[in-house]
Amino acid sequence: MSRFIEQCITDVNFNFQALAKAGLDSEDISMLLSFPRSGNGWIRLIIAAYKAVYVECYYESKETNEIDSTSLEPLINLPSASISVRNDRHLALDMYIPDIYLFETVRERLLKEMDISNNFISIRKSPEIFKSHHLVNNTNMFKSVACIVRDPRESIISAALLLEQNLLADSTSVIISKLEEYSNFYIKFLTKYIQLTSDSNFHVIDLSVPEKGLSKWLSKLFNDDELIVRERLLNLIKCMPHKSSFNKEVFNKVTIDDINKMGEAVELYEKVTYLGSL
Repeated sequence: MSRFIEQCITDVNFNFQALAKAGLDSEDISMLLSFPRSGNGWIRLIIAAYKAVYVECYYESKETNEIDSTSLEPLINLPSASISVRNDRHLALDMYIPDIYLFETVRERLLKEMDISNNFISIRKSPEIFKSHHLVNNTNMFKSVACIVRDPRESIISAALLLEQNLLADSTSVIISKLEEYSNFYIKFLTKYIQLTSDSNFHVIDLSVPEKGLSKWLSKLFNDDELIVRERLLNLIKCMPHKSSFNKEVFNKVTIDDINKMGEAVELYEKVTYLGSL
């Protein structure tokens, strides 16, 4: 799976080509980028809830404390999710704030299910925001670009545990080697982000305080007052808090200090979040 991350770093035209294949104009699309395991699933749910409640009014604002996320995999046999109120009126995430890797596959199945079910809110128009792990060289090819950054002491370890099967069964030296490899990937991601921070349509979302970067980005996307957007986001975050964990058994074999590149990764994380706040 490390090969996939290498492709995300080197194939900078992937997002543009994938959108074109789906019949979409990249200049109408905003991209939400992230290193794997940086919280993009949760951020997409927050954005989707914001858009559904405050922009397109599929749900009433008084219902925000009843919004939840549910899996659609039992229905369409593909990993996907929805947001809903009281477990009905589903808004399929992969039609609303889609994953660029699943969009074409999921779209056909979801549209069929929407046609036969009254529980789905049918979204026929093109999505405005796509999630991707692939980096871009030129933000001007898109309406806007935002990146999610997560503390590398969480993101790197979580990504390695997810993408490297049975990593914990390996020896300590192999685990450290893999974590070093993923640290190098993380560093390459954030080095690219730093190169993009001077672009006016590039935004940084720090997972530890997501309302700051999100309020700046969404206020521009939806032409809303930034302070009002932040207040709404804080309410949604309170209703749908971030739930993330990884197998902490890894710390029975290694420590953060064992990962030589971790210090550099942390420095880049702090630099990116600082530049993104300016």
